[in-house]
Amino acid sequence: MRTLTLTAIMSALLLGCESTEMALLGGSCAEDSHCADGLMCHESFCVEGAQNSIALRARVLPPPSTGLLQQQIPHLPLDDSTNITITLVEPVTLSGVVRHEGDGLGVNVSGELEARTPGDLPGMDYRFTAKSIEGLDDQNQGFELSLLPGRPYEITFRPESKDLPPHCFTLGPEDAVGGEYNVKLPAKNEYVSLEGFVRWSTYQAIGNARVTAMLEDGLGVPTVTTDEVAGKFALRLPPSTEQVQLLVEAPEDGPVFPSFTTEWLAPSTDLAIDIPPLPQGLKPFEARLQVVAPGPDGLPAPAAGLTVLLRGDLAGGDLRRHVTTDGEGIATVEVLPGAYEVVVSVPPGQDFAGWTGAMNLVPNDDEPESGALEVIELSARPYLMGVVLDASGIPVTEGKVVATRRATTTQGGLAFAPQPFSCGIDIYGRFMLRVDTGLYDLRVTPHAETGAPPRLLSAVEIHGDLELDIETPSPGLARLTVLGPEGAPLPDTTVELYRPSEPEAGDAAAQSLLIKGTSDANGLVDLLVPFEP
Repeated sequence: MRTLTLTAIMSALLLGCESTEMALLGGSCAEDSHCADGLMCHESFCVEGAQNSIALRARVLPPPSTGLLQQQIPHLPLDDSTNITITLVEPVTLSGVVRHEGDGLGVNVSGELEARTPGDLPGMDYRFTAKSIEGLDDQNQGFELSLLPGRPYEITFRPESKDLPPHCFTLGPEDAVGGEYNVKLPAKNEYVSLEGFVRWSTYQAIGNARVTAMLEDGLGVPTVTTDEVAGKFALRLPPSTEQVQLLVEAPEDGPVFPSFTTEWLAPSTDLAIDIPPLPQGLKPFEARLQVVAPGPDGLPAPAAGLTVLLRGDLAGGDLRRHVTTDGEGIATVEVLPGAYEVVVSVPPGQDFAGWTGAMNLVPNDDEPESGALEVIELSARPYLMGVVLDASGIPVTEGKVVATRRATTTQGGLAFAPQPFSCGIDIYGRFMLRVDTGLYDLRVTPHAETGAPPRLLSAVEIHGDLELDIETPSPGLARLTVLGPEGAPLPDTTVELYRPSEPEAGDAAAQSLLIKGTSDANGLVDLLVPFEP
């Protein structure tokens, strides 16, 4: 790795290369003589002839029209053969109704069923869902849920009506065998009602406040909003709920107060939630933050349409706000005086970077209802650029580079996680990205016709302009055939190959996507992969 000045980077991009005829490192071939020294022609690809010991994992995603489910393969060995057949498992289907105890036969409660079970790849749970309709279909069923057989599932039913809490239950492996399965909800009169109102200690109602109930088992009940007139709210909790905590947050457009969490309370139908009074002399005011970024002439110019997140660490709780900058780059938001963490999010494609920082927001002495204009000046995004070479040192002439920044959070929990940055590789092997500073994982995916396999680079630190020439490994081949449960080829099926992360990789994911492809009419997909002896 080496850093470059902007002038050097732009000069490098203006340089060209003369094309030369050469033996293929990879790509289409008919015989070994078409390949570079040391490679052999196998299945029309120039690859290493020795056994490949690379460690791979796979995820297979059949098209929805097949009725089959995604499946994961924790170990995909290439040491015995490059030709691997993957046969998918026939799913089982549970069908039935969702009813409250005591409901009539024609009733089915609408909502969504979500089934989760640990995946075969670390950190990738299987998640399957089904819609529960209102009423019954022509088969007298209310839902059909497809699952992989023989696994335990944690299932959550989320009613469409927000008046009902989620219903959770466990499905044992012995029950995940298909057939009829009815979900029995508690009788309607068994739910625990919690009703109340949110008000200031002066008894003035607070409308549009957000109220979330937290149960002892950690389950959250959907957030409700207090009405505008009396500040009232109503929740229905699972049967046998004896204690609940309520999180009360200020409305987005209305009275301002720090978030407030009650003690554990016994549910009742006349619960008064008094928001503690603000400290003496502490009053809301209108804060104004102007976001500017380098314009075409290099001078600061207003940055419109950016999301600004704020979190204030205030006495009694925190206060979270989000606002979008206007045409003048100004974000106007009502807050309380105090210390705030601030995140400015900038999507890929812009020449300027996102921003995180802290500031004290206080009102003007002469205008207590507004604060001074705080200016946030964004910096130009640094360049990440370089040349992609194959294992013979020849430029790769087509492909893609994706740079994913590892997410970071402020001390108070505001996330800074921009979307992945990506660009193409030109005919001279060059690439150029403008990215935020931070720690990145890179995925280099040459086009299959170049014959070069993909390469992953982990934990690349970018603090300024960086030139990074990337050499792809020597190629190997994974020839995969995807079959359905009855042995028929599965076309249009996506196969993703992953590399396990190193044990010392820290905050990296358990595995990283290496390459993916789609099967042809014969269920066949050829994927070039790195060769490891």
